Amino acid sequence: MNRSLAARIAKLEAQQKIQMAKVIGVIGSAYGRLIVDPDKPGHLKFSEPPGGYEEFARKQQVELQAELVRLFVNRSEDEPP
Repeated sequence: MNRSLAARIAKLEAQQKIQMAKVIGVIGSAYGRLIVDPDKPGHLKFSEPPGGYEEFARKQQVELQAELVRLFVNRSEDEPP
């Protein structure tokens, strides 16, 4: 095997390891399951949170930012930031 092919294989294997470590989805989530579409009888659709994913993500972001503020306010002065 020549060097360029060996380098290419090593690069692809490294990319594969990175991709395998990424979270693709959440198992057991209440959303993302197939349900009967009430607007189209006989069709299925993926369930969504009330208000859609944009509202769900916005609410989650607000909650996380509030938690970060709470943690920052409660830290002692001698702790590094």
